[in-house]
Amino acid sequence: MKRITAYIQASRIFVGGLLYLKKSYAAKKEIQFRKLKKLLQTAYDTTEFYRERFDSLGIKPRDIRTAEEFSRIPVLTRQELRENFPGRIVNRKYLGGKDCYAVSTSGSTGEPVTVYKSLVAALAPVSLASAAFSGTTGMGSPRIMTILVYAKETVENLLTGFLASVRKDLCMRVNLLDGVESSIEAINSFRPTILLTYPSVLRDIAFQLEKTGMTVFSPRYIYTTGEVLEKGMPEQMKKFFPGSLILNAYFCTEAGIIAAQCSEGRTMHLFLNNVFVETGEEGSIIVTDLNNLATPIIRYNGLHDMVRISKGRCDCGIEGETLDVIEGRRADSVITASGDIINPFRLTEIISTIEGVAKYQIIQRERGSILVKVISLPWMETRERIEEEIIAGLNGLFRGSMGIRVVFVETIERDPSSGMFRLVISETP
Repeated sequence: MKRITAYIQASRIFVGGLLYLKKSYAAKKEIQFRKLKKLLQTAYDTTEFYRERFDSLGIKPRDIRTAEEFSRIPVLTRQELRENFPGRIVNRKYLGGKDCYAVSTSGSTGEPVTVYKSLVAALAPVSLASAAFSGTTGMGSPRIMTILVYAKETVENLLTGFLASVRKDLCMRVNLLDGVESSIEAINSFRPTILLTYPSVLRDIAFQLEKTGMTVFSPRYIYTTGEVLEKGMPEQMKKFFPGSLILNAYFCTEAGIIAAQCSEGRTMHLFLNNVFVETGEEGSIIVTDLNNLATPIIRYNGLHDMVRISKGRCDCGIEGETLDVIEGRRADSVITASGDIINPFRLTEIISTIEGVAKYQIIQRERGSILVKVISLPWMETRERIEEEIIAGLNGLFRGSMGIRVVFVETIERDPSSGMFRLVISETP
């Protein structure tokens, strides 16, 4: 019954997304603010955290009538979200995980967080499909492939598992942790119309094709998400995917689908029916999830991406708000001494689960060796045990072929050029 309910809700979101795209900018903003008002009232009525936050300002949700008034609410930090989940920041109706889904970030920031998502919020990324299909003709029944990390409690696992169960003959899930050769083989055998993956996967595939002389099938559309699609990369990938249109979807676990690139004008259109986006200090993104009433995410600044918001009419004819991601989350692949490429998520899956690791960063300056910087939790009894587990886990991955050095530090600096935190840095040629 739960699966049927999810399918019906997903269908409604898909159709609603198509109708939303056809609305005027004024109508979209009206929908956005109506959903924002409902979110604020629900958060105030059902959570200790937001009730205290509003009361400390001496305001009530009904007092918020403009975007300027909304900006008076303090931002929600990643640390606050982690410290107050679940007891103080989860809607009382959903405490204990009732009628919702627990999803966690992949740990690519070094500080993973978990939130509860309502059914509507969990399925909100289906609106991306509405955007993708709105301008297409002659596709028939598209074949969809996803090459992602499917950790148990990630939203990627939830969504792709649902999609695969609904359309087994038309959807294929590939685990990128199985290796780049497996991804290439799967693309060539399944021949997808639409491919959804991370930018680093495309880089890894391109590296492998250059190294081996293999070829790969070109899907009609390739949507990348989870990392910043660097400027110039779509053109670079044309050498390897000559028949593909490579587009970017901006998504995060905490707030869902934020924006997607337009196939006509190549701009990132904000999904005003899903999120309310602002910019803070030096253009850092502040996002509010308008769909999730289970764990209200209001003015969240934990993504640490630098963006620019513009208003106007796109070349595709749609008037609205667009998003330009200037700098953001980035994780590089690691290269072994023999030239094999290892996706960064394979390393982060190991280290992020080790008890006592508060934050970490992996640095590679030459092939065949890596440095792991670790900030340990202050109450952990020994650092030796943490170091042993990191080395053992990574040795299992690299089969002893990688030199591994672990150092414990008090702080890990952000990228001096962008101000962003990079979890995996590869400086190898």
